[in-house]
Amino acid sequence: MKEEVVYCGIDLAKDQLDVVLEHKHWQVSNQKAAINRLVKQLRKRAGIHVICEASGGYEQLLVCALQQAGVALSVVQPNRVRQFARATGILAKTDRIDASVLVRFGQALKPAATKALPEPVRQLRQLDRQRGHFA
Repeated sequence: MKEEVVYCGIDLAKDQLDVVLEHKHWQVSNQKAAINRLVKQLRKRAGIHVICEASGGYEQLLVCALQQAGVALSVVQPNRVRQFARATGILAKTDRIDASVLVRFGQALKPAATKALPEPVRQLRQLDRQRGHFA
């Protein structure tokens, strides 16, 4: 029997994460300790699949923690999600609404899980991002 997938939408910002799971919403600090607690909580739920947007690096702590914990995760392009929201008639934009849209995006499109990058590639991308700050 196939396991039911439950989508969790996480909208990322510099200081906090807005999480929507099974019609419940809460906020978590975008810091390592808080993210680790969130990951432990999510691991308890069978069939969980997290959807978040690429957010200019704000997603890195969360992505690494989820991938190391073996939680299914899709990092999607913000433009795709915004177009999906518009197409479904959702014009308002708040962090809570964005997290809910991510859940609906996952349910409708069932994106493939984002594979973890090999460590050398991840480090090179990090260095390239840092270099971009000086250009």
